[in-house]
Amino acid sequence: HTGSDGGPCVECEAGKFKPTSGSAECVDCSVNADSGTASATCACNAGFELVAGACQGCGAGKFKAVSSNGACELCNAGSYSWAGATVCVDCAAFSTSGSGSTAATDCQCNAGYTAGSGGTCVACGEGKYKGLAGNGACTLCAVGTALATQGGTSQSVCVSCDRGKFSGEGGASACTECGKGTYGSSTGLSGCYECD
Repeated sequence: HTGSDGGPCVECEAGKFKPTSGSAECVDCSVNADSGTASATCACNAGFELVAGACQGCGAGKFKAVSSNGACELCNAGSYSWAGATVCVDCAAFSTSGSGSTAATDCQCNAGYTAGSGGTCVACGEGKYKGLAGNGACTLCAVGTALATQGGTSQSVCVSCDRGKFSGEGGASACTECGKGTYGSSTGLSGCYECD
């Protein structure tokens, strides 16, 4: 409140404050800060934190959702932010990032997914796998194995062909039956043997 000595007191309007009693005038809040009516202090706006007495924007990879003089927080893993953010932005589907990430490019495709067109992550196709996060290509299952599902996350999901079946090329989605006049006496074959 402010006012002349002996006169009526008037509330400080929003955006102004007065930390002491008496007839002194209300003072404007500093840049990037605000107050409600009748305030004795100002608070940093959302997206800003109090540093050495001034409200400074949250650094990239951090955010602050509410007005206060508290510190900005790191974005959680799987999200990112730019400087002065009030929220963190989630990475696109099937991708993740480390905590405190600063850009969409920090989001990398999960294991079992690869970067598709338009920056989206798509599942590795049948006969392929990818064991680590990143935007690299999926790896073909080895000759003699097959994978009938999408999104394989390790070489171990590529199943060896049963006896009597083979896969002659890497990246097979299914093993092929040995043809007439041929046989396969073991598992994991790249081709069948001619009958004698």
